Amino acid sequence: MCRRSEGAVMEKVKRTALAALYAGGCAAVILLLLLTAIGGGRVLFPEAMLPMELRELASAWLAIGFLPMVMVSRQLYQSVRRKIVFLPSAVCLLALLFWVGVWTVGMFRSPAMALGGDIVLPQADLCDDEALETQLRKQIALELAAQTTEQE
Repeated sequence: MCRRSEGAVMEKVKRTALAALYAGGCAAVILLLLLTAIGGGRVLFPEAMLPMELRELASAWLAIGFLPMVMVSRQLYQSVRRKIVFLPSAVCLLALLFWVGVWTVGMFRSPAMALGGDIVLPQADLCDDEALETQLRKQIALELAAQTTEQE
């Protein structure tokens, strides 16, 4: 009789821990969804290689949370048998699909791909953004001028 009660206690602890994980995941999804919707335009880490706004970071974290949320939802579904437990996972999946789309479109719409080759910039002071932008604009203008003269 002791074994049965130990098994029942362990099962209850397992269900409670699973419910707590799911509740924490749902709270995180709701918070990140709110930050994505009304996050504002503040850049959190301007010195980073890819500075991102708060809303972009929140949607990226939603995408990263897809796999853990699916695993917890699947375990909870086995005991609850209601498909609504997959709703936070679906939100995370939408964020993941958004970022995959952004990265895919960004790959094909880069300036180098639009011009049909690599843009080689002369050495510039990497700390001086204005000079780098000016050199990039000159390089693109030269490439476009060369293309139009070839077409004529």
